[in-house]
Amino acid sequence: MNLRTVFRNPMTWAQLVATILMAGLMTLGYMGAFLSPESHTHGAPFIVVNEDQGVTAGGQTMNFGAQVLQGITATTPETGDKVAWTVLDSRADAEQRLAEDRAYAAIVIPATYSQQIAALMQGGAPSATTTQSSAATPSASASTPASATPAATTTASAATPPQPATIDILLNSAAGAYPTNLAKSVSATAVAAISGEVRTQLVQALGGESAQIPVALSSVLANPVVENVIDQQPTGPHTAGGNSPFYYALLLMLAGFVGMDILYLGLEMIMGRSAVSRIVGMLRGAAVPLSPLQAWGTRVILSAALAIVGSLVQAGVAIGLLDMAVDRVMPLVLFGMLAIFTSAIFTLLFLTLFGTPGLLLAILVQTFLGAPSARGIFPKEMLPDFYQKAGTVLPLRYITDGVRSIVFYDANGAAGLTRGIAGLAIICAISLGLSGLVAWWQERGHTTGDPVPAASEA
Repeated sequence: MNLRTVFRNPMTWAQLVATILMAGLMTLGYMGAFLSPESHTHGAPFIVVNEDQGVTAGGQTMNFGAQVLQGITATTPETGDKVAWTVLDSRADAEQRLAEDRAYAAIVIPATYSQQIAALMQGGAPSATTTQSSAATPSASASTPASATPAATTTASAATPPQPATIDILLNSAAGAYPTNLAKSVSATAVAAISGEVRTQLVQALGGESAQIPVALSSVLANPVVENVIDQQPTGPHTAGGNSPFYYALLLMLAGFVGMDILYLGLEMIMGRSAVSRIVGMLRGAAVPLSPLQAWGTRVILSAALAIVGSLVQAGVAIGLLDMAVDRVMPLVLFGMLAIFTSAIFTLLFLTLFGTPGLLLAILVQTFLGAPSARGIFPKEMLPDFYQKAGTVLPLRYITDGVRSIVFYDANGAAGLTRGIAGLAIICAISLGLSGLVAWWQERGHTTGDPVPAASEA
């Protein structure tokens, strides 16, 4: 009879519907952000530097690097708005940007690039003799066939086999696996296009398709420009393939989130709240009556203790026991304390507002929405607009920024640590203020959160 009554109660079916909706929201939250990063990629930051000094021939100075620069930065149907190019003046500037995690990669055209191309047009490899004699080469443009090569250059070419020209690719692997894969794809495509154009220029300079190409040069002619890939910001071993900052940040958030749930329910039990099962009543002893403000203050103090000890324990396990690679240990521990405390206070806001049901809302916001928008696996340029905006108000995004800066970028403030500290401090201050205001409101006799049981229930 009682069972039949339960199934006739609309609340029973409302719970089932809520559970099904939760499953749908979980799927939408995760899969909606991660399924198609390629279609969502816009404005991925790349750098190009032209350090080519050019070469003088026939009284004119040619700079093949300028042609490369123009070709790379031109919008193509393949790239569209997926890539945003920034032109810098020097390699040092590019390396600084990569050290601050402000670009996925940099394409650097070396100072001797034009000399290398001119040497190939003359049928030889770049050398001191080639550079000196190139000024006497009457070739005025890449498409004009080169005249007879001076004897000194011919001798050098015979002694040194022709080599393809090189373009340096500086990678920022610490940005993550997906940005690195995109960087490799974009740079390889760009260099392949450059190589094809240079091959056409070389064939014309050497006399056209019907001309007899020197045997030593024919092997280079198929691929006259190659990329020299340098991992400027490597991740190294024991970094989960470069994803350890996100996993560590996720654990910091969960430490604060789960820790606050335990602290909240534990204090509810100590206060004798009726929402706590009476099965554990024997464990709590006599109920301790606390006002809403006293309960709120107790939880804040316990959260601070949780943050200090929790960060030390997490760093000890991850670094000391599991040998996670990290550039700076102490900044990671200190930042971890801020991260756990902020996550706990952010969760406390939901619990203070809605009581025990606030736990469900905190799960939705902190994990199912926070994880996809944290820029841990995919950077913001690969996320849908909704998740880019959502991440700006959630702790996990700033925790990830700070941890990645500490683990891979030597705690460089410009690489995300400053942004992470500032973001967490703002979220923490707002959550602390709002939850305290709600507790004060409850103190004045207004009903929010879990109801205080009557004396007979305690």
